[in-house]
Amino acid sequence: MRAARRSGDYNECPGISGPIVDIVKKFDRAVDVVVSGHTHQAYVCEIDGRLVTSGDKYGTLVTAIDLKLDRDNPRRHQRQADNIIVRTATLAKDPEQTALIAVLRQVRRADRQPPGGQR
Repeated sequence: MRAARRSGDYNECPGISGPIVDIVKKFDRAVDVVVSGHTHQAYVCEIDGRLVTSGDKYGTLVTAIDLKLDRDNPRRHQRQADNIIVRTATLAKDPEQTALIAVLRQVRRADRQPPGGQR
């Protein structure tokens, strides 16, 4: 699936495009809030009258969603969402994991070698 495209910061989405727009428009009108994923984008939007969120990638954001319901009229409510930065996407590499990945790559290469190491 092609990722959503948007401009603005992580709590905006002017000009959002991509599959998420068509997906949201196909939902039943009873759906008021959509928490999306797999786009690797960060946004808080109104699409087709619905609140739509995405929390970026690799655990960099948490989306706080606030819903206030009206007991007398379930269709009348307030909703708001804010993406909150919890860490940057660039973290120092763990030396043990880096070493393990290097070993696994060597094993994978060795598995591809024909007997005797000849190709």
